[in-house]
Amino acid sequence: MILDVKTRYNDAVDHIADVCIIGSGAGGSAVAHELTHQGKKVTILEAGNYYDADYVNQQSREDELLNLWKHHGIFLSNNFSVNVAQGQCVGGSTMINYGICFRFPDLVRNIWRDKHGILLTDEQIDDAYTKAESQYGVTGIQQDGRSHEVIKEGCERLEYSSGWMQKALRKGMKQNALIAYLEKSKIENLNIYANCKAVSVEKSGNAITAIHAIATDPCTKLKHNVKITAEKVVLAAGPIASSEFLLKNKLANSSGQVGKNISLHPSSSVVGIFDEEINGQNSNVMAYYCDHFSARKRDKFGYMIESVFVAPSQFSIIMPSFGMQNLEYVKKYHHVSMAGVLVHDQAVGKITLNQNQDAILDYSLSKDDQKLMVEGIREACKIYLKAGAKKIITGHIDPIIIENEADISKIKDDSAGQGKLLIASAHPQGGSSMGENPNKSVVNSFCKSHDISNLYICDASVFPTSVGVNPQLTVLMLATIAASNMY
Repeated sequence: MILDVKTRYNDAVDHIADVCIIGSGAGGSAVAHELTHQGKKVTILEAGNYYDADYVNQQSREDELLNLWKHHGIFLSNNFSVNVAQGQCVGGSTMINYGICFRFPDLVRNIWRDKHGILLTDEQIDDAYTKAESQYGVTGIQQDGRSHEVIKEGCERLEYSSGWMQKALRKGMKQNALIAYLEKSKIENLNIYANCKAVSVEKSGNAITAIHAIATDPCTKLKHNVKITAEKVVLAAGPIASSEFLLKNKLANSSGQVGKNISLHPSSSVVGIFDEEINGQNSNVMAYYCDHFSARKRDKFGYMIESVFVAPSQFSIIMPSFGMQNLEYVKKYHHVSMAGVLVHDQAVGKITLNQNQDAILDYSLSKDDQKLMVEGIREACKIYLKAGAKKIITGHIDPIIIENEADISKIKDDSAGQGKLLIASAHPQGGSSMGENPNKSVVNSFCKSHDISNLYICDASVFPTSVGVNPQLTVLMLATIAASNMY
């Protein structure tokens, strides 16, 4: 089914809906799907463009696919220590991620309840996870590509807990919010305005009565005003953009917590070079994980080690070299396996606004999270050595080459500090934390604002802590519960 997405604008828009949703990623799409099937008229405002499945599947040039990314994939923290990748298109970050799905660990569930007062029952959580998994096509994968198998072999030899990932997949096609939720919504009840950025609100008392947006015609670049009058408003633009919108409009912040408690799942790379040809380009991008040191297997925050295989251009960036030396590494591309160390970090970041009212991310790894990152890199090196790697290259800016177990001591305890390690994130979380105490949280357990009577926030903004695993399934779970309780 092809959606009638409005991407061209010839005049101003003044539209009435039951619900206006800002953002069309996992959370916004799940809410739209649920509410349209309840018979509600839903309008989505999406700042990015609309790209159908054919566009995504047929692009061979990476620069074309970067159109799906916010700022073409570049959003740096204010100290330049972390780059955060975000999607900005109809379907949001689900269009650019690899579809990996985990339920959050029991430890996280318990912390959210015991420390943050979340009232969701096990039955509500589990039922919503099950519903999301069914709608999203979540299934176990087992890819025989050597890039992932070598990590499996290393884990088994070390007797580390590990396994094949679960992925949103149907008939061999990776799922995303566009095809799994939006295209399966009750289409006659759904309007989507792409290239349309929400900028301000009208209020009456403690309720939002209308959203004002600016639509930009992608061909002519002409701008048009869009006004959506709605009974309920759902903010689902992602932790960074949602925080920016709330701060800019001075909304839902009586607690002073908007933009606070940001976590990122900071990640860095470890690359194993083998004598044999690995040919990772013939494998799934992600397929295997080691959770031995994660909250899935112990009673504290830790880290995941996840297999990942990237394109040559991205591979060259993570190699600690330039010029001809970098080219020598790239020549070994068919002999490498890659892994990422994903740290279950503390919520130490915050979003503020600059003089142009744009979001600024203030984030540095805490000392404890630096220790976890170092430990994770060392363990990933051990896994690769047990798998038979002849050389291991870490993501450190000053090159560290590991050829045997004794070399792991080259990875110093302080080697994850600012300016020492290439760190990336694709999992921003927090900024509008949920909880039942309105003095300490922005929304309640059902994602409803404490301050604004008709505002819901349905993205990873509401996470009180990072979840320690790929977060999109948890976003879908919470959005499913929220949508089921809006009316």
